[in-house]
Amino acid sequence: MGATDLRSAAQPVHSVKLPSFKMARTEVTFCEYTACTEAGSCAAVPFQPAWGDGSQPVVGLKWAQSKDFCTWAGGRLCSESEWEYAARNGSAGNLYPWGDEPASCNLAVYGQGDQSCPEVTGTAAVCSKPAGNNAWGICDLAGNALEYVEDVYHDSYVGAPSDGSAWGETPSGDPGIGRGGDGGLPAGALRASIRMSGCCFGARCCRST
Repeated sequence: MGATDLRSAAQPVHSVKLPSFKMARTEVTFCEYTACTEAGSCAAVPFQPAWGDGSQPVVGLKWAQSKDFCTWAGGRLCSESEWEYAARNGSAGNLYPWGDEPASCNLAVYGQGDQSCPEVTGTAAVCSKPAGNNAWGICDLAGNALEYVEDVYHDSYVGAPSDGSAWGETPSGDPGIGRGGDGGLPAGALRASIRMSGCCFGARCCRST
């Protein structure tokens, strides 16, 4: 886990032994999150039309809202090490979910505003770039929407757990950790080892097995 050629937040490179787990194939969509709010289990989010709808990944969530959704769906947020394991194709340790080939518009939703992918205006329907799936067929682990994980943000991996568990007390609010890049970021931000601190992300759920 981590990378020697990225800033200190991704260092030091360290080994993690993960117990088995399941990961949702897609990012949480607007349609799915709306079902949770209608069931009374998720707080409503003041969506803006430009953020998307339906089968696009829900964005604008607080960390607690993403956690509430995953609990309602019968899972939990993924630990950061689980997320990176999936995004790097397990022990293969690839740079991206699809391998080591640099990001392109055929592989991920990214580049809005910098003309990398002129057709990108924000997020897209989940799984719209199947060529960018990981080895297990999981979609959008690079691009489309940043995804919350369970862990608290630390400036480096010094002292990080080696058993696959989430690191630190669950945050009482944002900022949290966002993984995977999004439609508005350049190709360089899609590396599977890059970590971002912030808020108003999307989510993906995991489940212990």
